[in-house]
Amino acid sequence: MEKVRIGIMGLNRGREYVRSYTLLDGAEVTAVFEKDPALVQAALEIAPAAKVCESYEELLETGIDAVVLCNYFHEHAKCAIAALQKGISVLSETTAAPTLGECVALVEAAEASTGKYMLGANVPCMYGCQEIDRLYKGGTFGRVLYGEGEYFHVSPPGTSPHIPPEDRYHWRRYLPRTYYNMHDLGVLMSITGTMPKKVNAKAIFAPDVMGKYPTAKRGDVGSVILTEMDSGCIFRTTACASLGPTCKWFRLACENGTLETVREDQDQVLYRYNPWAVPEGEASRKTYDARPAVRSDSEKNAGHGGSDFLLSKRFLDYLHGEYEPFFDVYRSVALSAAGILAWYSALEDGKSYDIPDFKNPAERAKYAGDFRTPFPDENGEGITLACSSKPYPVQADE
Repeated sequence: MEKVRIGIMGLNRGREYVRSYTLLDGAEVTAVFEKDPALVQAALEIAPAAKVCESYEELLETGIDAVVLCNYFHEHAKCAIAALQKGISVLSETTAAPTLGECVALVEAAEASTGKYMLGANVPCMYGCQEIDRLYKGGTFGRVLYGEGEYFHVSPPGTSPHIPPEDRYHWRRYLPRTYYNMHDLGVLMSITGTMPKKVNAKAIFAPDVMGKYPTAKRGDVGSVILTEMDSGCIFRTTACASLGPTCKWFRLACENGTLETVREDQDQVLYRYNPWAVPEGEASRKTYDARPAVRSDSEKNAGHGGSDFLLSKRFLDYLHGEYEPFFDVYRSVALSAAGILAWYSALEDGKSYDIPDFKNPAERAKYAGDFRTPFPDENGEGITLACSSKPYPVQADE
């Protein structure tokens, strides 16, 4: 099998992919781009033959077949579009697009390209989520009626993880609370096979709490989002909330019972059948560890509980024509749009918004000119959308 030539954009998260693609047969990391010399050096210790590029444009000209985008959250769409226009396949982390207009542009670039597109949704690859996926698709629980997904990620007061002190305009400072929805709504979508149709949200404004984090430019500690899916079920999610203790938790309430991960350990699964719906030979209730008894060293040593390696393999299998991802470009932009429109809702006291069908050219065309963004450029300019649900004072580092 001919090896797929992989380029990596961004080596903070990207080092995990460098490691995975040096371990997987059928792939090789041939080029990387990163501005931090220390991160470049760390990557070269794993893949010493990789070409170090001075720009993303140079990376795209190195003859790569696919690029893994591990750059800043709000820059993925433009980088994905540039790659797709050259026929280069894309694995995109965090979110497909930060504005509705870029959602439309990304879909149209993918439709016109010979390259493939896949969202880097790693949480569905975690063992607890894989097991809930297996149980739900087994059919004995019936269809989902209500689902919950919580992504709590809290840091000690006074700290700013992942934000370089000198980067005054880093995206994490300005990230609205509904945007980072891959690790909750995205998981529920992939397990149930449903698509978001309507969304409304409320932000949890707590300036006294957020004031303990001097880099934050928004006073919201989290959000509560209600999403109506195409099957008629309702999902309640939080997106990324600065609440704790840190955990990811998922629950599906179905016709015949419930499935959930355990809050203290996302690889533990708890299921409960309704008393009248227990399948013959099954326990009515069970809690167990979903991790496989036998795992490769590559899985055991990979980031995010082994899911980074499994995601890398799925993308490689996709490129080889052996796997079809749930998160194609249409589902990926629908997920991004759900987060963006949830924020529009939060800014309008919970108003409900329809989520467009991006497969329909006439429907998506209505959003092609909507580039409202809460993220500044490198000069601190270009913000056209509030990142805080209510006015929040400028912090001391300004």
